[in-house]
Amino acid sequence: MVWNRVMAHCGLSWPHRPERVLAVLTAVAFGIVVAATATGFVLAGELDRHTPRELYFLYLAGLIVLGFALARWPRLAVPLLALAMVDFCLGIGSHVLRELELADSSILPTNYNPASGFTWHPLLQGTPIPSLKGGATGLTITHSSEGTRGRDYTEEELRTKTVVAIFGGSTTYDIGVSDNDTWSARLEEALGENAYAVINHGVLGYSTVENLIQTAFYQDKFGIAPACALYYVGWNDLRSAHFSRRDSGYARYHLPSQIDSLKVRRIGTGYVSTSPVFTILARMISLWADTAVRPPCRAASRGAAAILRSKPCSCAMCAPSPPSTATAAFAPSGWARS
Repeated sequence: MVWNRVMAHCGLSWPHRPERVLAVLTAVAFGIVVAATATGFVLAGELDRHTPRELYFLYLAGLIVLGFALARWPRLAVPLLALAMVDFCLGIGSHVLRELELADSSILPTNYNPASGFTWHPLLQGTPIPSLKGGATGLTITHSSEGTRGRDYTEEELRTKTVVAIFGGSTTYDIGVSDNDTWSARLEEALGENAYAVINHGVLGYSTVENLIQTAFYQDKFGIAPACALYYVGWNDLRSAHFSRRDSGYARYHLPSQIDSLKVRRIGTGYVSTSPVFTILARMISLWADTAVRPPCRAASRGAAAILRSKPCSCAMCAPSPPSTATAAFAPSGWARS
């Protein structure tokens, strides 16, 4: 009885239903291809549990199973299987092209849970999310409750110390080392932790424009104003040097690029969803509807290539922003509220 039902579902019982047979064969054959691909990623160590990439393959498997289950209704089954194939080709295809260095980016979901650790700010574009703790393997990166790099201080503690504020970009934030190895922590240790407190205001990509805003409005942290400040700056200002029609406040290129560099846009140029088809559609809608001005780029006229781009820009005019690669250094393990 059960076997007869299965045969009828697959269109193999009399009268034969070739449209059902086609849907079932497509689902089975494509299921084998997806399973083999997933196995290859597992063996290569590029597919872990509880990651966006695992969810991607489960999503494809779900579409295939649903397509098989709806084989009695080919007009429902075929679109689902077609969507699965398109998503598979876009995801795996873009990954292969990037591995062959034929594409700048991939829309295959990552094998880690990405999180930038930053949030949008109306003046500074992006600021550290307070009270977060994360880091890549072997690193500890902490944001204080005031959004500075490092540990929390109390107002009572700081009243007995000389407070030194330091400002800068990623070389001040010190993305590549743990909290205790940042140069701000080393400076505090050298000056004497019982007499001095060095507060790290550094943020990835910040130029003297953001540092000026920080100094004017946000230099007081933990309820205490600093006695002095140190600025380690310059590199991020070079990104705007010799830029055509450069704005004195870097509003034409640098500041808009920070939104994508720090990944604080809701749907940015690096946005990747479980479905590559939805990823492309979301990026296209974002390009048309997002009110945040994007940095000028010669690649903007390249159509789909610009939409698939994961960096703010990589043309000769707009060199890629250093924070775009720096944020990846701590993304694999994500962030957690401390």
